[in-house]
Amino acid sequence: MRPPIFSVDDRALDIALSRDRRTLYVGSTNGRIFALDALRGTALGTVKLASSGEVRRLLVLPDGHRLLAFASLVLETQISMVDLDVGRESATVSLGNRLVGRPVATPDVVVPVTDRAAEEQLVVLGLDPFRVRQDLLLASTPSQVPRTAAASLALGPNGAVIALSPFSLRIVAFTPGLADRTVVPVPYGGGRPVALFPGFDGDVTLAKGDTLHFCLGTGQRAERYRAERLRISPQSAGSECGRFAVLGDGGLYLAVRGRPELKELDPVTGAVRRTLALAGFPQRVAS
Repeated sequence: MRPPIFSVDDRALDIALSRDRRTLYVGSTNGRIFALDALRGTALGTVKLASSGEVRRLLVLPDGHRLLAFASLVLETQISMVDLDVGRESATVSLGNRLVGRPVATPDVVVPVTDRAAEEQLVVLGLDPFRVRQDLLLASTPSQVPRTAAASLALGPNGAVIALSPFSLRIVAFTPGLADRTVVPVPYGGGRPVALFPGFDGDVTLAKGDTLHFCLGTGQRAERYRAERLRISPQSAGSECGRFAVLGDGGLYLAVRGRPELKELDPVTGAVRRTLALAGFPQRVAS
């Protein structure tokens, strides 16, 4: 049976599944979030944010009733809390003129940000009330090349957070509560990222078997790695990058950057099991 193919009348920038995996939320331009039936592809509704910015990140909160939408305006990133039961925006927080990476919920929300020039930070959001509760420096690497992406995060057991810092070329493993950290360099062989053109970034995920998978690079030059979470010693696993997703059955997928391909990877070794050709270039896979 062929899965449904559905479209929205806008550019899709991010996607997220509901906690019961029945609803797919699609963030787009003009401050819109589309709700679609994940099995049938039918439209369920639309949420329009007051900011009208580009909705570049979505995060469904652990309670399943709220969603955070990260909208990019000209000189500001604004976070909107959306009440999914009524389909309406309920509160907002501004992060200023910073780029935002993919957030995780610990259950506090941890958001990777960068000021586009030197510093990468982790911002911790309190939800009740909705506010910025803490700013934590992740890396400071001044660069003449403007950054185009923040760090990437993966969520470990008991709220531990694993951060991939692309510009400082390191993995930072935080204990639960972000109290302590372990820093491990990434052996990227493509040259220092400050010498590369904009577009250099990466992604990280934690698959079954407690194995980290991460990648760095651009559409032209990239490297992919695997490592054990408790003994981070990166090993080469491929020469492509993109966005990872771990599905409910434990399957590991990579939406390849720069090619219309979706790769199914072995969750332990990182080896490619099969390559699925796509009709278009993937933005990311919903996990």
